[in-house]
Amino acid sequence: FYIILIILGGWYLFSSLSIYPHYLAYFNEFVGGPDNGYKYLIGANLDWGQDLKGLERYIKENEINNIKLAYFGHGNPSYDIEFLKHYKTNTPPNCSPQKGIIAISATYLQGVTLDNRTCFQWLKKYEPIDKIGHTIFIYNVT
Repeated sequence: FYIILIILGGWYLFSSLSIYPHYLAYFNEFVGGPDNGYKYLIGANLDWGQDLKGLERYIKENEINNIKLAYFGHGNPSYDIEFLKHYKTNTPPNCSPQKGIIAISATYLQGVTLDNRTCFQWLKKYEPIDKIGHTIFIYNVT
């Protein structure tokens, strides 16, 4: 019995520490871990805009000059960006298919909080080229 507890405790400890520093995005392995968490919980349960600084680093490291962003968060990027949707504004999102590098918060990708819940569904036919901290998906649509 103690061996089972030690194994389960070690598994719990490893899975909890391996998500550092993205603890808010922690989901256990039974749902597919943090990479699939956005399929189960979204909005304030997962996506508070905490990965905006990570997106800024990603843009600088990859020398991206033009990016479009649908962002569910309260912070403002400190770099030039074209918004498809920003949580702070009441403007309706630009739902039309876009070309180029597109960054989208998991909340908007799932259609949560949008009047048109299918607004960004067109992106789901593409594979993201990267994820920033499990909440911002990066697409290269050509």
